[in-house]
Amino acid sequence: MNRYFGRIFVGCLLLGLFTSVNAAQPAETDSLPPARYALQFQLDQNFSFSSFEGSVLSVRQFRTGAPDRRWAVSVNGSITKSDEEAEHSLQTNSTTNENTITMNEINIRLLGQRIHSLYQRGPVTAYTAVGWTFPFGYNYQPKTTRVTTPDTSMEQSRQKLTAWNIGLGAQLNFGVEVAHNDWVYWFVEYGIRSEFQWFHDRLLVKEFTATAPPLKSTNTNNSFVFSLRPAYLTLGLAVMF
Repeated sequence: MNRYFGRIFVGCLLLGLFTSVNAAQPAETDSLPPARYALQFQLDQNFSFSSFEGSVLSVRQFRTGAPDRRWAVSVNGSITKSDEEAEHSLQTNSTTNENTITMNEINIRLLGQRIHSLYQRGPVTAYTAVGWTFPFGYNYQPKTTRVTTPDTSMEQSRQKLTAWNIGLGAQLNFGVEVAHNDWVYWFVEYGIRSEFQWFHDRLLVKEFTATAPPLKSTNTNNSFVFSLRPAYLTLGLAVMF
């Protein structure tokens, strides 16, 4: 929470500074050049560069006589494998547990917004950004093996999980930007996001024992989720080209 309050403080400080400097100047037509593009980056808590809202790429298009446009794509994923082994031996009774879990996961969110200027004084512009979001993801566990050996029998189960999620939503942002020069500007932004998503997962389980034939079962689940949550506060830097 401290870093969020810090970002708000820095944004308010920049806004107050540039507003006071330009208070006596008449409002300009546009503090940022039209018909240009900008790559947006987020400044992390230690003022190092990171992606915009977790995005791999965020591009803004400046337009004359029409709202600006912004497109962003965020991607996060992981490939993990874990092995667990536990063995217990007590003379005539021994138990061995072995677990091997492999998981592949990827989540992507596309964002498209129109940016409307609300107030402008010199290089400072307050704005709103509103548009759609399109999240989708894929989770695949090709191998989850559990082996249990009590006494002289053996129990083994193998699981295979395939899961999908896809959705559609909207996002509204409020922000303030300060033009530093004709190719760099700073901005601070906060917003709210609402999304409706469909989740589908299919779990295949195979169980093996030493005294019985293999047992196979399949579980399929569908769920619908509506979410309303804040879009993270962003203190960032944009480079125009």
